[in-house]
Amino acid sequence: MLTVNVQNFQSIAAVKLLIKGFTVVTGQNNSGKSALIRAIRGALQNTRGTSFIRHGSKTTTVKLEMDDGHTLEWSKGTAKGAKPTYHIDGGDAIHPGQSVPDEVRDLGIVPITAGGREVWPQVAPQFTGQVFLLDQPGSVLAEAVADVERVGQLNGALRLAESDKRAASSELKVRKADIGGLEAKLDGFKGLEDVEATLVQIEQAQGKALTIERAVSGLTDLHDRHTGAKEAVGRLSGIEDVNLPGDEPFEAVRVLLGEKAGLEGLAAKHSRLDSEVTRLSGVEEVGVDIDFTQTERRLAALDVMRGMQSRYLKATKKVTDTEQELADAESALDAVTQEFTETLGGLGECPVCGSTLAHEHGGAV
Repeated sequence: MLTVNVQNFQSIAAVKLLIKGFTVVTGQNNSGKSALIRAIRGALQNTRGTSFIRHGSKTTTVKLEMDDGHTLEWSKGTAKGAKPTYHIDGGDAIHPGQSVPDEVRDLGIVPITAGGREVWPQVAPQFTGQVFLLDQPGSVLAEAVADVERVGQLNGALRLAESDKRAASSELKVRKADIGGLEAKLDGFKGLEDVEATLVQIEQAQGKALTIERAVSGLTDLHDRHTGAKEAVGRLSGIEDVNLPGDEPFEAVRVLLGEKAGLEGLAAKHSRLDSEVTRLSGVEEVGVDIDFTQTERRLAALDVMRGMQSRYLKATKKVTDTEQELADAESALDAVTQEFTETLGGLGECPVCGSTLAHEHGGAV
């Protein structure tokens, strides 16, 4: 296996190609097939010149990565004084001039000489190149196979190919056995073609059952809330008949309050008079006789009226709070009943009896 990376070679801007075994590159005319072959041979032969460098680019690079871990990288540039450069297995730069460095030949990718000509068995260009010696006369073939080293390599390749063939045959037998076992298992599933459709129906029914279950739970909660609201309304039944007294009973309170203010002023005057009498004691006897009995009775009545006013205000607040509570309970009852009705309408059928019913406002399930 060989991985080829080409950068800026003729019409090729960038390409990466994986070659595994005998590989044929095809495509339309002027699509870069021959340029790819020239790039590979350029790296192997250290092609002279720079005309093959892509227009607008300063450097071309070809990198070959082999499956045994070896790498070959070749580059050429257009800058003044630029030299062809090789990097073998990521090592230091090699500048071989116009020749091919020995490190490249050591990788084993080299041509053979047959019939007085150089033949590249590894790479064959379209039309003009040799296709694995198939287009050569017998004398060339004989001379090529007369190379003992090459014959040894070919024999090794044949042995590897035979080994691969045996491994592939063994793998084929195993896979055929696997196919037989899988077919036998497949026969055991005959008659179950409708199972998938049945499973789909079961899943749909299960989904519907879950929807109904959630609806029933919601209806149960609504029913409990509805019952609680009705009980609250029942407890407040009759509250609308409560009559509260008007403001007339407290008119006397306001009168007494006015009288109290007058009496308090009178008491203050009495205190001042006592002080004056004491201060004038010995000059002549001054008598002040004021009857406060009526005033004390009025003050006691005023205290009673104040208590009545306090109880009246508390009763008024309690009635107001009770009326608000009643209004809130009736509103909650209406909301629960509306939600109850909308839930039944959205479900489309009664989750308890399964029948299609039009549950009216205030109805029961």
